[in-house]
Amino acid sequence: MDTQSFDCPNCGATSHLTSKKCGRCAEVWDTPGTGKPRFSAAARDAGQNLGGLLRLYDAAGARVRHVGWGPAGAFGLDAAGDVVWIADWGYMTGVEVDGSELRLAGKAADLETGQLLPAAG
Repeated sequence: MDTQSFDCPNCGATSHLTSKKCGRCAEVWDTPGTGKPRFSAAARDAGQNLGGLLRLYDAAGARVRHVGWGPAGAFGLDAAGDVVWIADWGYMTGVEVDGSELRLAGKAADLETGQLLPAAG
């Protein structure tokens, strides 16, 4: 079984070489510059510092257009691929993004800041 993989030069995620493109940002492995969004160095580092980029979500915020999720947390990116916020929790069970709504580990959060919202009640 062939288990070759590549580290995406754009987002830093690891993907199977047989897929020929990154499973997170869609960078084609032998065609640099094809992934969207283009990650800044700080954004690439954020994913790696949070344990590796597991998933990249599109978002519909005023500034935040993408949310990355790693085992240790999440981060918001603007349309240019620059980091807007980082939520490093040490461990984050999941992220949900639905348009402009963000949930971190099942808790409502502000998409523009990554801060948890006060619990309703």
